[in-house]
Amino acid sequence: MVGPEGLERQRPTVFDLPIRHSDAMALPHTSKNSVAYIFTIIEEPIQMIKKLLSMTLISAAFTPLAGVVFASQTAAPNLGAANPELVEFQQQFEDEVLVTVGPKVHAAFGYEYSNFSFIEGEDGIIAIDTGWFPDATARAMAQLRQTTQKPVVAIIYTHVHHDHYGGAVALTQKNSGQKPPVIYGPKGWREMVEYTSSVLFPMIQQRAYAQFGMILPRGENGTVGAGIGKVPTGKGTPVFIAPSVTISEPTAVTIAGVRMEMIPSPGDIYSSHMMVWLPDEKVLFTGDVLGGTFPYIETARFEMDRHPEGFVDSIDVALALKPDYLVSGHGRVLLGREDVEDVLKATRDVIQYLIDQVDRLTVKGYSADQMIDEIVLPPRLANHPDLQPHYHRVEWMIRGMYLKRAGFVGDVLDLATLTESQESQRLVKLLGGGKATVAAAKKALVDNDPRWAARLATYALHADPNNREALQVRLEAFKAIASDTVSANERNYLLSAVLAESGAFDWSKPVSTVMARDYADQPSSVLLEMFRARVIPEQAFGKDFAVKIAIEGETAPHYWQVSDGILRYSDSVDSVEGSVKMDRATLIKLFAGQTTLEAAVTDGSVIIHGKGDVQGLPDIID
Repeated sequence: MVGPEGLERQRPTVFDLPIRHSDAMALPHTSKNSVAYIFTIIEEPIQMIKKLLSMTLISAAFTPLAGVVFASQTAAPNLGAANPELVEFQQQFEDEVLVTVGPKVHAAFGYEYSNFSFIEGEDGIIAIDTGWFPDATARAMAQLRQTTQKPVVAIIYTHVHHDHYGGAVALTQKNSGQKPPVIYGPKGWREMVEYTSSVLFPMIQQRAYAQFGMILPRGENGTVGAGIGKVPTGKGTPVFIAPSVTISEPTAVTIAGVRMEMIPSPGDIYSSHMMVWLPDEKVLFTGDVLGGTFPYIETARFEMDRHPEGFVDSIDVALALKPDYLVSGHGRVLLGREDVEDVLKATRDVIQYLIDQVDRLTVKGYSADQMIDEIVLPPRLANHPDLQPHYHRVEWMIRGMYLKRAGFVGDVLDLATLTESQESQRLVKLLGGGKATVAAAKKALVDNDPRWAARLATYALHADPNNREALQVRLEAFKAIASDTVSANERNYLLSAVLAESGAFDWSKPVSTVMARDYADQPSSVLLEMFRARVIPEQAFGKDFAVKIAIEGETAPHYWQVSDGILRYSDSVDSVEGSVKMDRATLIKLFAGQTTLEAAVTDGSVIIHGKGDVQGLPDIID
């Protein structure tokens, strides 16, 4: 352990990814022309503040769909009731409770999708994580304010997933003469912010909303929860307030008279996660090392920086500390040494068991499917009440682990296989055609085999995307699976697909709304560079030209170079064959997908000068 002098003071730098200020947030000392809120923590000379004015608040990568009216609210198909076991499990999150964990610690349970906590020190409050949406965080704080009016002096992020930092803005309201809280975060937090703000943003956003059930109606005929907590509320705008102190090694500090240790420990982010330990109170905050269900050592959303081995290492550290109380990032608060050790050991053992068995069978040449057929959990672990698959399914864990060990090849045939659509056309023909295949799918539904029904219907759809009867059977099968599963994630994913594929919900509209808002302050250079992933290649094959992009009111030069199906951004080129002019608002709409380049040219908001291939630019950009 090292003392405060060993802390890595994080000097702020200008981000080249989303920089955002929210006028709606009543943050202390924060305006369009001031970032004193962030920099008073750093205690740097005023000239550094002037130099780095562009850094304020980074908006949450996963932001609410507030203001979006879903067709599903008025025209959703009947989605079917949830499995009673899942409903019963989710009921534990219904009531909002500040769980008292010793005289100083209060864990906010049931307020939000994730847990967060308050530690009462001699002259201030320390928050461990802050929840996702500010409204829920504010309610928990209001409850705490019934017993103490001490200011929030520090916030500690166990990691920078949206549901652990988004509510920070609710804790940073400044009283007269009060300094803003010091914010601590684990090493690697910048890289995580950059990942969630990359060209993959639309995919990340859509998968998250589907997993958490955020587009579904609430209740037993819609989403009953998110497996490890409530469905996120979507109330208030989550804002990421950047850490002023980065923790890169085990660090002992005393804040407001409270001794604590911040311990970098892999969790659901391997390279950027930490636990917090109160040695005097024997309370451990594990962040997302634990989650109240079968451990989420992989995720169907897919994250490269998630590794089961890291969870095991962190749990071993946790066990060595011998905590009497444990507050995890999700799930119930563990009270008592016996309960803590039981859950920690069972969780460690089931993870180690899967690691060992997946490794063993990978070496033997098994595919992921064969592993799912082969691997059976020991009864002690399979029946443990805190290891039930109410979040992710065990099969998903095995698939994710296999993919990171062996890639896409489960059988040598995978190197020579047909595509799904090519294979489906042949299978449907063997089954007697589309009608026969759909009939078989319907029979599978009647025979209570909805997973096979969904597969058969999907074969028919791949062979003929216009087969409406096949689509109907597929969606009915999804609803049947959703009604049977004990996994909240599986239910939410499937029912979200039912809404989208039936036409009751259009993903593009809310995602484009969020993109337009969250990237509104992004530099034009970053937005223009991201258009590389919007090129329709066949429209650009054989083309080779450069255009200057002029953004109204900006003096910085921007250029696009199109070269045989590839678009590159640059701030200088040797020569150009034309130009593109637009204002900043139009650029945001184009980037967010709220309009097309073709439509913008037609309505005059984009003007293209040049001949030949240059005039064909709208056909190249998706």
